[in-house]
Amino acid sequence: MNSDPFARTAVRELVSELAQAGQTVATAESLTAGLLAGAIAGVPGASDVLRGGVIAYATDLKHSIGGVDADVLAAQGPVAAATAEQLAVGAKTTCGADWGVGLTGVAGPDTQDGRAVGTVFLGIAGPGGVEAIELALTGDRWQIRLGAVDSAVSELVHRVRAGRRR
Repeated sequence: MNSDPFARTAVRELVSELAQAGQTVATAESLTAGLLAGAIAGVPGASDVLRGGVIAYATDLKHSIGGVDADVLAAQGPVAAATAEQLAVGAKTTCGADWGVGLTGVAGPDTQDGRAVGTVFLGIAGPGGVEAIELALTGDRWQIRLGAVDSAVSELVHRVRAGRRR
């Protein structure tokens, strides 16, 4: 039995790609509550690429430590594309990383602010700017949270590789 709960993700690839590119990453996590940073930290060599992270589970913390503008939270809510983008930029800036990843969403069992269970926004801030991706994940709380980590890792691997090919 493999004791690594993230073995199914491309997290080892991510650490390798970041190291080869000489780049770093930081996270600002809500629904994943540090799972992404924890997955990265579980890979040997992570200390060369992982700068740090913020867990901003509560909405007010998305503003005070996550870097999300209070007006964005008031107008769009904690589970929104703009929130994920600003979390990603906040992580990148605060931790002095090349890449910032923001994750916010609804793991369930109930909807939140009109957002369905499984709605996740992944924000990625990098050398080319910032973007949010909306995910529609299924399963129980753990499956949704792990799916968010898997999606973040895969998307970041793709972007780091694309940047290295230029």
